[in-house]
Amino acid sequence: MIREKTVPGTPEEESRLDTMMSAPLILHGKSIGAINAWRLRSKGLFDKPELNFLVSIAHQASISIESMRLFEETMRRAQEAAAIAEVGRGISATLQLNTVLERIALYAKELLKAETSAVYLTETGSSQLRAISAIGVDADEIKNDPIQPGIGILGDIAIKKIGEIINDTTVDLRAIPVKGTEILPYEHIMGVPVLSNDQLTGLLVVWRIGADEEYKTTDLDFLSSLAQQAAVAIENARLFEAEHKRRQEAETLSQATSALANTLDINSLLESILDWLKKIAPYDSASIMLNNIDTVKLVAKRQLPKKAIYSSRCPGKQAVRKMGGQHIYSRMDVRRHVHTG
Repeated sequence: MIREKTVPGTPEEESRLDTMMSAPLILHGKSIGAINAWRLRSKGLFDKPELNFLVSIAHQASISIESMRLFEETMRRAQEAAAIAEVGRGISATLQLNTVLERIALYAKELLKAETSAVYLTETGSSQLRAISAIGVDADEIKNDPIQPGIGILGDIAIKKIGEIINDTTVDLRAIPVKGTEILPYEHIMGVPVLSNDQLTGLLVVWRIGADEEYKTTDLDFLSSLAQQAAVAIENARLFEAEHKRRQEAETLSQATSALANTLDINSLLESILDWLKKIAPYDSASIMLNNIDTVKLVAKRQLPKKAIYSSRCPGKQAVRKMGGQHIYSRMDVRRHVHTG
């Protein structure tokens, strides 16, 4: 079929001299492109046999293109799997938590060609998350600006516990700048939760800037895999640190027991008790009270407030019985039943 059609931008003089032949590239019933050929009219018009040949070439090209895409996808997945395995070996090579987090952030930044990366962990006794490790542009600002769950893009990811890509944060209503920075055009964020037994442990986040630097679904899949590796490494490091702390406490307690058993002076004994207590359970202030007939007597103290007021008499045996056993009291509760004389 002959159609009078001009490619946009073609000079009028050339459009009168050229003839064109085109065949679509069809894959799974969908057009993925086309093969085009031009020839000057003076050299003769394209004929039916030439068009049939072009269609055959286009069909074979479609199959070849699909095969190449599948090969590239297979290679990409193999490379990612190798990278994830390498990351696993790298971050598992140490059980020091800070070192583990630094390595995770570094791998995320390098493998995803990010401008900045950060690993956030949930804070003990708080719902907020803080960047323990951050590498790249604005790293200090990121570390100094904790995430509040439900607030901002990353806070929303923390609440939903689902990874997300936000290409060009200027068009996302949830976007809020990191304190000390500003939202830039074509700033892209990708964040995934770090989960342990379906509980939020932290977030793994990467940033890019640039009109052609958008993240893709395959990037999100890769970061999610990295986050799974991170969850295992973080849990192992925490278990190691907890066990190391228990061993240190047991060793300190053993040393304290031995030292106290060899102390014969009562005042030295009381001071040593407070010294060893600070090593085992760091405190702001501490005291030792002894039952003294019908009162409780304060016999040793460290950093107690100077303005503290103690009653001169109280039911000593009853007070000691109440305070006996393993309990934690408010300091003011104890002061009301202490005699310093």
